[in-house]
Formats: sequence, C-alpha cells, structure tokens
Amino acid sequence: MKRLIFLVNPAAQSGQAAQIWQSFAKYLEQSQLDYQVKISKNAKDIYDWAYLWQKHDSASSTLVIFGGDGSLNEAVNGQLATGVANIAPIAYIPAGSGNDFARANHLLKDQQPAAIIPQLVAKIEQGLATELDIAQVFDRTQKTTEYFVNNLGIGFDAATVAATNDSTIKRFLNYLHLGQLAYFVTLFSVLRTQDTFGVTLRVDGKLVQMNKSYLLTFSNHPYFGGGVNIMPDADSTDGKLDLIVIEKNNMWQLLRTLVSVLKGKHYVLPEVHRYTADKYELISPRLEFGHIDGEELGVHAFELELKSRKHQFFLLKEVE
Repeated sequence: MKRLIFLVNPAAQSGQAAQIWQSFAKYLEQSQLDYQVKISKNAKDIYDWAYLWQKHDSASSTLVIFGGDGSLNEAVNGQLATGVANIAPIAYIPAGSGNDFARANHLLKDQQPAAIIPQLVAKIEQGLATELDIAQVFDRTQKTTEYFVNNLGIGFDAATVAATNDSTIKRFLNYLHLGQLAYFVTLFSVLRTQDTFGVTLRVDGKLVQMNKSYLLTFSNHPYFGGGVNIMPDADSTDGKLDLIVIEKNNMWQLLRTLVSVLKGKHYVLPEVHRYTADKYELISPRLEFGHIDGEELGVHAFELELKSRKHQFFLLKEVE
C-alpha cells in the first residue's frame, strides 16, 4: 500500500473542517496505515504541496485532499503546473460549504472516518480512479493558464461569490451546517447592483455576440453556487465544456428567469443561451467580477480561451 499524504484545509467551511478533521486524525492514529498529514496555514499551501508531490512523490504515495472545492482546485492546479505528461490520480474527501463537485459526482456524504478511510484505501489499492472533465483556461491578457473542476463565472454569479465571501452570514450559516444557503442570502443584494455587459464568444469556431449579458457561467457539471442546478443536462464525463449565458432586459424579466432556473424550466426562455462545445474563446471588455471554483478573480476585463480535458480522482460515491 502506498503512503497516504493528507492535505488538510482547516479553514474550509469557515473553519468547521478543522473540527471534522479531528475525528479523522484520531482514526488515523489508531490505524495501521502509512500516512502523513500536512495542515495548510497559508494561501497556496495546497497548490505548492501538490506541485512538489506530482514532481517527486506521486509514484510512491497518493495525495488525499481534505477540504472544499477551492482546496481541490488548488491541488489540481498545482499538479498540472508541473507540465509532466502523466498526471497521477488524487483522492478527495469533501469538507467544504459549497461542495458542488461532491454534489455533481454523487459523493458519499458520510463524514465518519470509519466509513470513508477503509473504502478509500480499497479504491486506491485497486487503482479504481474515476476520470472526469475539468477545464483549462488560458488568459490571453495575463498569459497564464489555470484549471477549474467546477465553474468559471463572470457577472452576476461572480459578484454574488464576492459578496458571499465578504459577508459574515457565511460563517454563521456554516456554523449551523447550512453553508450552502449563504449564496442565496447574498444573491438578492447583488440583484440591485449588478449591471449588464457585452460579450463576444467563439463557440467551436462560430461567432456569437451578446450585449445584455448578466450571468455567464462555464461549468463541467450541472451545479454552481452551492447547489443551484443551473445546467441540469451537463455531463462531467462527456469531454465537453458547458456554458450558460443569461441576458437581462429589465428587472421583472430577470426575476422571472431566476425563478425559472430554480424550477429547472429556464432553457425555453429567449434570454437564456445554452452551449456545449469542445472549446471557446471569450472577450468581455467591461470591468466585471470573475470567479473560478468560488475563488475570486477580482474585477477586470476578460479575454480567455477555454477547453475541456480529463483528470483522474479517487472518489467515494453514494451508490457504487
């Protein structure tokens, strides 16, 4: 059995992950497993550790990420930044507040180590990795490449993420184990401030221009915002990248559209544009909020190239 290297983000779920990890630490101390634990204290710790692991230790050990979607994003980006040809599978135990990756892939919700660790070890020993879509993003302006496991958003979605991360309500709801509601609570305040913006898209070579974009989200699977089923038909295994753009003509139309999203009946609306493609090019010249896997990108113009690629994970699913 390879050594297990746990990368733990105690700040996930607004600090609640630290408490959850204590039961895992106790279980591991009593086990016969060969393991090591690294507790992140600074931004990019998990990125840096994943980079070094992929470079030097991936043949002799398995990386296990314990945290939220942002922690998994860091690990994947750290791995892929090495540029090596053969990227090793990594294991993931969800312990965040949004957990859209876990939701989309039907991961086991039980957070008891006795239920998780033995099954995860069995998966690793048998080499039963799951291959899933992730997305590659090249920023033409910054000349940088990033990857996301869930979503990249510009406009309303990203502004809501920024407002949620800055709010005290998120920590309070995480304390009540209701962290997925934080996005919905702040969503209504952003409705009053977010404006429309223009965007030019090239979708598999076809040019598309929209002038009243309000929400623009690329995704590998159906969910964003801690459980909003924005693209119910998105498939995380089809080798494609999904996109939805919602335009705003007036506030009443927008509210109707958002209600339709919650009901899963928004695809038929003329202001909703849905795409599935191998690759995209995007230009959005106006300064807008952006986010990638719930991590803020700041406010700026965007000129991006996006495409789908594969990555392997050791995952425990609710129904095997």
